Formats: sequence, C-alpha cells, structure tokens
Amino acid sequence: MQRIVEHARDDFELPPGSSDDFVLVEVTMFAGRSRQAKRHLYQALVRNLGGLGVAPANVFVVLHEPPLENWGIRGGQMASEVDLGSRSKSNPAAPPHTGMSSTAHPLTQYSRENLAEVRGACEQS
Repeated sequence: MQRIVEHARDDFELPPGSSDDFVLVEVTMFAGRSRQAKRHLYQALVRNLGGLGVAPANVFVVLHEPPLENWGIRGGQMASEVDLGSRSKSNPAAPPHTGMSSTAHPLTQYSRENLAEVRGACEQS
C-alpha cells in the first residue's frame, strides 16, 4: 500500500541545503530488518528517484518501525500474535516479509504525472 501526499511549497519547511526538488519518503514497516537491508533501501530510493532528476541531497528517508503489538492485521489480530513467517532476531531463518508501505511527500513542483513516476521509483526500491 502506498500513499503519496503533495504539499504546497509554503506548507512545508525544507531542511537546510535542500531545494524545491526535496522528497521525503516515509516507510512504515515491521521491525527486524538488518542495518544492511535498510542501507540498501536508502540507496535504492536515492538511485531510483535520481532517475527522475531528484538530486541525492534532496532525498530524505525515515523508517517507522512500530512494535508488532501496535499492528492490527488479518481481521483484527495483533501482529505479535500471528506467525508472519518473517526474519527477525527471534526467527532469522525465515524468508523476508513484504508488509511494507511507504509515503512520499514531494513538493508541488511535481505534476500529477511526475507523482506517478515517484510512486514507481519507490515501488522499485
């Protein structure tokens, strides 16, 4: 699941050193991925958004990893009580899960057509 939100330039404070091409990508995901997996995600997002002309310095990524007891899934079950078949510290041999959603917040310089490209770049990451 993805959600892309566009903000008017006046409604969004840019970090120092960034331009109007700034893109904030927020990913909400189950906890347990390694630092290396996260590093690869960051690099893939920067690479894929770079293909759309976004400079690496204008890509900001934030990962949100709420505890599994804070996820209601599969008909209202607490995720911490469901066998997710995912790798974690307690189950390192399991295959990785794909339960990840992302939110990108590009500024208004991107047209609706460009937003579809941003979504595609995030999906490839």
